[in-house]
Amino acid sequence: MKKDLCDQAVGLTLEGLHRYWQHDYEYVLSLCTDDVMWIGSVSSQFMRGVEALRKDFRRVDRELVACHLSHEDFQIVHNARDSVSVAGRYLVSTDEGTGEALQVMQRALFIWVRRDGDLRIACMYVSNPLGELALDIDEMFPNALGTTSWNYLQDKVDEAIGSAIVSIRDKVGVTHYLRPSDVIYAESVVNDVVIYLRDYSIRARMTLTSLDVLFDGSLIRVHRGFLVNPRCVRQLTPKDIRLANDVVIPINAKRHRELEDVLRQVLMG
Repeated sequence: MKKDLCDQAVGLTLEGLHRYWQHDYEYVLSLCTDDVMWIGSVSSQFMRGVEALRKDFRRVDRELVACHLSHEDFQIVHNARDSVSVAGRYLVSTDEGTGEALQVMQRALFIWVRRDGDLRIACMYVSNPLGELALDIDEMFPNALGTTSWNYLQDKVDEAIGSAIVSIRDKVGVTHYLRPSDVIYAESVVNDVVIYLRDYSIRARMTLTSLDVLFDGSLIRVHRGFLVNPRCVRQLTPKDIRLANDVVIPINAKRHRELEDVLRQVLMG
């Protein structure tokens, strides 16, 4: 297909996804061929035909929470004379006021064909956000809380309670602006502290004590050389703590009960 039709296919894909998440699934159906193939996120969503798809969309719509898309990244992966394939990924976030806080990364593949001069969807695939959420059998909407959703929720909590943002200058002179929820843990290394965040780390000339003061005690000391964000703790054993990023930090066995009490107070209120 020519470039203008390829661009149109990408634009229609985005428009369809945006409108679907706002409960306008009929718009998507209007773009489909009569024998469209639909591959969804659960085992039952493998079907052919626009009427079968309409029935499935209607069922899903009862559970669907209104969402918006961001960070869209779509590409043409196949281009032939009368067909084009559009693949992409995007973040889906619940709308304000829905009463739910969810954010997941999804991936999609749309195959478009030219029918009577118009572009039509011949096949759609939308991924289950593996690694983010574990869906129950035949669960339509991902109501479990995964890693990305947890981070999103933490950001919203920080905004709501006005958690202070602190500035930390690293060893190369770059200033980082952080909230408590940005930190997973911090480790003392020689005369520095390495602060581990969600996607990267910061090495700064400071002590764990000074870092603790900066964050006003929102991190907890689990070892002489470690501070952790208690909300990132996933397991506590008599010998160590496992964090959300699967890092295992040793603890003093004599402090196990004390740490258990601290974590209970922080996490359970």
